[in-house]
Amino acid sequence: MVTAYGPSSALCEPVHGSAPDIAGKGTANPYAASMSLALLLDHAGHEDAGRLLRTCTADVARGEAATPDLGGTGTTRQFMAEVTALIERRLTTAGAAPRP
Repeated sequence: MVTAYGPSSALCEPVHGSAPDIAGKGTANPYAASMSLALLLDHAGHEDAGRLLRTCTADVARGEAATPDLGGTGTTRQFMAEVTALIERRLTTAGAAPRP
């Protein structure tokens, strides 16, 4: 991941190869992209949201919805759908209503 911070800006970028062998298969691992978003949330002053995204991403990466390179059977879309669902469940449990 590449990160660069300034007083009023930030660049948080997942860095990876082009992976032509998996192009179009839906099996690209979105973990770094999710972590990059968490860094941007932190930088924007939304540390709780960044922490929640990091935790949920890491939890999903250990389960069946993880992409094959992480030992799961999920697709890119399934991985992130599970991250989103987990965030919503945890927000609901914590008493915060998820956005529509």
